[in-house]
Amino acid sequence: MSRITGQWEEVYRRSAGLVVEPGDGIALAAAARRIARDSEFRTSMAENALRLAESNRWEELAHVLDRGIRSRP
Repeated sequence: MSRITGQWEEVYRRSAGLVVEPGDGIALAAAARRIARDSEFRTSMAENALRLAESNRWEELAHVLDRGIRSRP
């Protein structure tokens, strides 16, 4: 993921992917090599990415918003 999108900070913080600077082909190639060569890292990153995706489901967001609205006086 490049630092262009707004989600990169969460991806980086949760170790759910590798972040490279936009236009940095060398960094992108290095990231791809690391993912390809390190199966333990790849598995861990994939598990973290799945948890991140599951935590951002619309149903969960709806529950959070509903609780917030209902808690208002």
